[in-house]
Amino acid sequence: MEEVSKLRQLKKACSRLARRGLRSRYGLWIITSLLCLRIRELKKSDTKKHLDHSSSLTILCLNANRYIADLESLAQVPNVQVMILPTRTQTRVNWLWLGDIGRRTDPREFIRESDPGIKASRLGLTQLLAKILPLVCKIRHIDAIATCTFYYKQDRDWERAAVQSSVPFFVFQKENMQDPVIQEASVKRYVDLGFMFSGTHMFVANRLQRDVVLRAKVCGPDNVTAIGSLRMDDLQRTPLANLKNHQRKMVLLLSFHHAVGLLQIPAEDRESFFSISRKDGFVDYFDIVHRAIIRLSKKRPDIDVVIKTKWAGRWIQEIQRCMSEELGSNASLPENLEILSEGNTQDLLGRANVIVGINSTALLEGMVLGKSVVVPLFAEAGGKYFQNHVYFKQYLDNPITTARSPDTLLSKIGDALEVARPPKVPETLIDDYLGKVDGSVAETIVSLMRSKIYGVNNQHIGSRH
Repeated sequence: MEEVSKLRQLKKACSRLARRGLRSRYGLWIITSLLCLRIRELKKSDTKKHLDHSSSLTILCLNANRYIADLESLAQVPNVQVMILPTRTQTRVNWLWLGDIGRRTDPREFIRESDPGIKASRLGLTQLLAKILPLVCKIRHIDAIATCTFYYKQDRDWERAAVQSSVPFFVFQKENMQDPVIQEASVKRYVDLGFMFSGTHMFVANRLQRDVVLRAKVCGPDNVTAIGSLRMDDLQRTPLANLKNHQRKMVLLLSFHHAVGLLQIPAEDRESFFSISRKDGFVDYFDIVHRAIIRLSKKRPDIDVVIKTKWAGRWIQEIQRCMSEELGSNASLPENLEILSEGNTQDLLGRANVIVGINSTALLEGMVLGKSVVVPLFAEAGGKYFQNHVYFKQYLDNPITTARSPDTLLSKIGDALEVARPPKVPETLIDDYLGKVDGSVAETIVSLMRSKIYGVNNQHIGSRH
């Protein structure tokens, strides 16, 4: 034990020395070189896209794995080059200064800089990045930096340094669900945590998200535009015949956890948004819906059934438990049933004939694509949590099909598989939750970005004279 303790102390001492060295004048060039070497281009296909460098737009994207479908859509725009900085590389650069304060810093303390140690570490990182980012942009011919939200801790000082060094910084907001039942809670959360955006411009998908951002004073009205979802462009560009070009029909369950609709489960009683004691949350609802879908796969070997989660771990374990309870502990996964935690959800939407889920924007995206959508409304979803945690109330039953029991759910899925009658999607629903769905979101964003970048560059030139 004593030897282990000495090794840990030695490791910490070496870590402090390494950070101190890289913070120096010489370390600046090492970090700049590292970043330039680690940046790579995002290519959706093997086809080489010709760039006219005199008018091209090159965007360096942080946290790319969090919104890869959006970036792939952006990369399809002519004369646009999407570059990616690996998350691990960004983390290592942050560690040079934020390593002093540890990883478990409270978000409020980090954002508000109420602790002198946090303030000093963040200032040091910002000053370092303010020197490095212009160099990286010049060497790699980068016009702007972008990320997928305004509240990630790892991006805050990159945004602040970009502003200080006149590097355009944008947000393509990936989470845009702000149903009326959670708007007040979202505004309060943004205000309590002190979220602010000082970058060049933020693009959100819909009117509801923009309203929440403005009410929470995250930024001013001139700094945020509701424009639609980038990832919808790819689906709109894909010919409908290609989406239907599958011999077998498919039912897609957009899986959910126990904390549906921002339901708060006590921290000591949750693991990955699942209730440990099974006292709080959409516990019975999760079990009943998933068991019904597993039962469907067993009864209908002529169709494919896919259950899509957002991540693995506890989520997959809960689904496996439901399968054991439904089919028996020794039963194997039905051949026509697939449980996925990775992959592009938009590709699955394109393949699906019927989509089942709750509170997901992907349900509405499926409706725009002409897919049949069914929302189960029983157990907790139809009872104690319906009023405050279930979304789309204005559109439930018309045009969104609902099922009030497990048997009705399977019946309505069966009907939709046989005779698809996708309803017309109201314009109000599109405006509130999706924004533009005409396939031109990426091109519109690029046009606005060019205008904003031009303004930042002119302002920087003016400040130098």
